[in-house]
Amino acid sequence: RVVTFWNVEEMNPFIARVVQRIGTPRSHPVDNFKAGHGGLSALIDPEEAVLGPGAMTSSKGRVTWHQTHPDNHAPIDGTVVPNWLEIRSRILEYARTFAFAPSIAWDIVPTLSGFTIIEGNSIPGMPVLQVHGPILSDPRISQFYRHHGVIE
Repeated sequence: RVVTFWNVEEMNPFIARVVQRIGTPRSHPVDNFKAGHGGLSALIDPEEAVLGPGAMTSSKGRVTWHQTHPDNHAPIDGTVVPNWLEIRSRILEYARTFAFAPSIAWDIVPTLSGFTIIEGNSIPGMPVLQVHGPILSDPRISQFYRHHGVIE
């Protein structure tokens, strides 16, 4: 999931946060990250395209961190998203095209020839993003939410 927000001062979109949602047999047939459903979320560095460890939440909200997939042991932490520069550039271009939507959570799948957009959501889905740290610690994101009257 690549979340873009519109910066009203610069009149341009920016990438607020990027995560890789990862499914497990428990979350099957999807990558559901909701507490207790078994999916994982790994933060992606938006500049380097490197995944951090995967977070999984229990039904009681307890977070466990995984360097590798808990079932098949495929690496998560340190994995690089292929074609990231193209993905980032095109997602920002699309966000400019849809400037009337100030917040878009793009669900995408990287492919060998680029990427495919599954859908764009107007609500970013905070649990999958916020598990990696307070999203409002980024001043651009705080400014976005203040501008739209979500926070004071």
